[in-house]
Amino acid sequence: MTGLLKTCTRFAVLELEGDLRIPRNGGVRQQIEALLARSERRILVNLARVSAMDAAGVGALVEGYGNACRAGGVLQVTGASRRVLCLLDLAGVLGFLSPMPRDAGEAA
Repeated sequence: MTGLLKTCTRFAVLELEGDLRIPRNGGVRQQIEALLARSERRILVNLARVSAMDAAGVGALVEGYGNACRAGGVLQVTGASRRVLCLLDLAGVLGFLSPMPRDAGEAA
C-alpha cells in the first residue's frame, strides 16, 4: 500500500494505491493521523487505485473517520470500485463514510 497526499482547497486528498489488507493497512492509519496532526480537518481518501481490501482495511478507514470526527473534522471516501463499495456496505459503514463520486478526488 502506498499513499500520496494532495492538498486542495476543500479537502486534503489521500490517494491510496495497492493492497489494503493486513498487515499493509497500518500505513493508512499513520497517514490519516499525520493529516490530523497538521490540522487538516477535511480528509478525502481516494480508493480508485486500491486493488484489494479486507476487514482490516475497513477498520483503518473507520478508525480514521472516528479520529477525524473527534478532531472536529470529517473523513470521506471516493473512487471506490464496485467491489470495495460492496465490502463497505456489508460492513455497515458505507453511509457514514459518505462516498463521493469516483472523480471527486480529482476535482477536490
